[in-house]
Amino acid sequence: MPDIISERSQDLEFETIEQAAATSLSNLAIRYCNLRASMTSFQDYSDPDRIISTACALDAEYEVWARTCPVPYIYQTATLSEEADDVFSDHYHVYPSVWIGAIWNNYRSARILVNGLILDQLRYLYQSSESNLLWEGHCFDQNQILTSTNTLLQLCHDICASIPYFLGYSPESTSFSGQPPKCANGNLLLWPLYTVGESGVISDVMRSWVAGRLQWITDVMGIRQAAPLAHSVLKRQEHLLWKPELVSSDSIPEAGVGVN
Repeated sequence: MPDIISERSQDLEFETIEQAAATSLSNLAIRYCNLRASMTSFQDYSDPDRIISTACALDAEYEVWARTCPVPYIYQTATLSEEADDVFSDHYHVYPSVWIGAIWNNYRSARILVNGLILDQLRYLYQSSESNLLWEGHCFDQNQILTSTNTLLQLCHDICASIPYFLGYSPESTSFSGQPPKCANGNLLLWPLYTVGESGVISDVMRSWVAGRLQWITDVMGIRQAAPLAHSVLKRQEHLLWKPELVSSDSIPEAGVGVN
């Protein structure tokens, strides 16, 4: 990321508390981009210890951001009294505004990428058995794999829980309202939904539901860009079957992971 962008982010004046929190999140995204840019390719395993350590430190800062966000960022969780096809689980989120909801999904999407990078590098270490991250008889690698996998699952569930709010879900009708939401709402969901759908840790049920939301955005809202994304998400399971090492490993703990 060009230095001028980072420098301008530091020199902003007259920001509200809400705007300052969004700027902080953007700065974390810049650091992730710079970490990726320091790698020679998408799967660069030349210095896994450095990449994992940097990514873990970045993930910790993302967690701090979520725990210390301003009061106006706080959203509500509504629990369903009965099952609804348009809600993935038994609950969904209600945000103060679409802007706040989009910021939360940007946070979740970016953190999914960070933890995905951690898992990819850790799996390489398991295969190579060359790491400085093992000390005092404790296996950092295995613990971090479990932590990152559970973090990924929670982030994916949270993105799914945000979808009903953006698409105009009405608990009274137990389905999306007859009047489609603004196209901006659908556009704001493309990247978060695709990020979830391409994750290697989610279930087939979640992947199908995500693809269904993308197809709904295509058919009802007329955002054609969602169609190839839905197709790619549905094809993702086939890709995982071709490359099972992307999802599971004999060394990865199974408890609480929920991988296919």
